[in-house]
Amino acid sequence: MSDLDELLDQILGRSCAPGDGLDSRAWRHLTESGLDRVGIPEHLGGVGGDLVDAGDIVIRTAQAGLISPLRETLFPVAKLAELRDHAIPEGVIALDDYQVKDLSPAHRQAVRLWHALGVAAHSLGAIRGAVDQATSYVAIRHQFGRPLASHQVVRHQIASIVSELCACEAAVSHALAQAGSSRANTESVALAIASAKIQTARSSTRVARTAHQVHGAIGMTAEHPLHYFTTQLWTLPREAGGPELWSQRVYDLVHSPGQADLWAALCAQHQF
Repeated sequence: MSDLDELLDQILGRSCAPGDGLDSRAWRHLTESGLDRVGIPEHLGGVGGDLVDAGDIVIRTAQAGLISPLRETLFPVAKLAELRDHAIPEGVIALDDYQVKDLSPAHRQAVRLWHALGVAAHSLGAIRGAVDQATSYVAIRHQFGRPLASHQVVRHQIASIVSELCACEAAVSHALAQAGSSRANTESVALAIASAKIQTARSSTRVARTAHQVHGAIGMTAEHPLHYFTTQLWTLPREAGGPELWSQRVYDLVHSPGQADLWAALCAQHQF
């Protein structure tokens, strides 16, 4: 376990409950530890670290149910600071806090791409949280004299959302690695991020629906923490562009000049 993982365990495990926001102890501890500036160079107002670390923070906080703008702070806001080559102003934590009207089309596209990566990472965390809630509930809830998890149909439902989670883990992990690599070219980074955005968007609605199905009526109540994850899973797919937009982007990338083979384009970064 890395030092970052240990620190996140301490902060999120001890002081964070699903639904906590910017007035919570967890958020205060995160900012005091500088975790809201990880992955941003020091000369731009950050504390250093790489993009994979920033992604891990977004994923873990979303999994814990913390309602925060980190998917914007550590991705599109950080990209804006890089493009403008000056530090993030004090108090800027969300994209709406930043002036983006004077950007060139190329820079706007870069910011949107990084925004999509932040949303994909956050979506993965929320999917993890929903899956955690569902698997825990079916293990402790009894029906007809035995745990729900012992019923084959419920097992199939849990297996379906775990498979969605695994697909998202692979897509987001690859996108973060590509985006943070100095060796990756622009097209491969864009393709990886677009693929992660599509996968997490499509999985989000499937996981939210199934998580509510296995919870039954209790999952729809305000008292149960499930809704802190599923309400996000219903809205995040459209943030930074829906899956249709990013599917078109993938099509454009793999049909760009010089890209003759679709399979080679999709598998260029992998060794089989």
